[in-house]
Amino acid sequence: MSAGSQVAAIRSMARLPRPGRLWSRRWTVVAAIAGVAGGTVLLRGFLDPLGAGAFAVAVGCAIAISAKLVGRLWTWVAVMTGFGLLVGVAPLFNVLGYELALATTVLAAPLGLDLGSAYARELARAPVSDKGGVFPVSALARSTLTAMALVAGLLLIPAAIAAARGIW
Repeated sequence: MSAGSQVAAIRSMARLPRPGRLWSRRWTVVAAIAGVAGGTVLLRGFLDPLGAGAFAVAVGCAIAISAKLVGRLWTWVAVMTGFGLLVGVAPLFNVLGYELALATTVLAAPLGLDLGSAYARELARAPVSDKGGVFPVSALARSTLTAMALVAGLLLIPAAIAAARGIW
């Protein structure tokens, strides 16, 4: 597996529009659930326990639909940007790095699992000619470091937003 196939895998993950993404009846049901949950939030409010649960369901459905339409990489970029903007409203997360890092770990684990598996899947789709002539241990190490760098780059988004807010 050459470095070219790793770059091609990341390019394939970032390509818009994503090819072969068909809308099915299942996604229509997910969109309807998101609409009902959003309406419940509007009627009950955020402070009501039912409204808070409905908000979580609506956000989860919106993230799933976004991942279906624009791909995982761009969905995670949007989630991390929204997280950085939302968490920066609280004064504690504005400047202090420890609290921001602690809150970011809640999203870091699913981010790493999701993007790591998507990256491995894209590498597995590479043509056989790209996989030959490389030692397995070095290929595994290179692809692992590339996946870690991809995730670390996305985790820098909330940190950069917090740093920019801390300057002002």
